[in-house]
Amino acid sequence: MSKIEYDKDGKIKRRFTPDWKESGEINIDSLLPKLVTVVIAQIDVMVTYIQELHDEIDRLNKKIENQE
Repeated sequence: MSKIEYDKDGKIKRRFTPDWKESGEINIDSLLPKLVTVVIAQIDVMVTYIQELHDEIDRLNKKIENQE
């Protein structure tokens, strides 16, 4: 995220960007924890969705058994 320096009138004087933005290289060590967090969150969402599907399948199977 960029840091912004303002002058006394509140106008933007200077912007500071992380080194990787200037060089075009990404420091994977700094981004890895964020990536891991996102991947874990996605897996959690998928597991919850699969559990809901499984519960719905069980409910429908019981409904079919009761009709027979």
